Amino acid sequence: MSRAPQGWRVLVSHHRAADLHRCYRLGLTRQGIHICSRCLGLYPLLMATIGLEAGLWRFESEYRWLVAFTLVTPAVIDWSASMLFDARGSNAWRTITGALSGVGLGIAFGDYFRDSTCGYFWALLSGLAVVIALVWWTRPGRAPRP
Repeated sequence: MSRAPQGWRVLVSHHRAADLHRCYRLGLTRQGIHICSRCLGLYPLLMATIGLEAGLWRFESEYRWLVAFTLVTPAVIDWSASMLFDARGSNAWRTITGALSGVGLGIAFGDYFRDSTCGYFWALLSGLAVVIALVWWTRPGRAPRP
């Protein structure tokens, strides 16, 4: 019998077995389903913020760009520390920084959906891409995935 496709794991559990302490385990079975604690905060708040920005309520400020950058920063710092220095942190903190990041990205995406040439949206995504690439390629070596 063939195994079920595992593509869904990229979205909810993308940690190696050694890093499962960064996940919440759901389910009553011994293995359960592991869900990344940061993503558990990020994705629901990202979708909720985009939904609010699109219709019900819009956060109005001339400093929207600064709020978005500020809300995303704690998650980037925490993720970078865990990748570069193997900082353990806590799942509660990862969930909180993920939620803040979700709101910040939701504000940025709200502006992008209104105007796809929104400069700070592209600056935020570019900055995130650069930081992620730098951290990813300069982190200490790890054993390859099985």
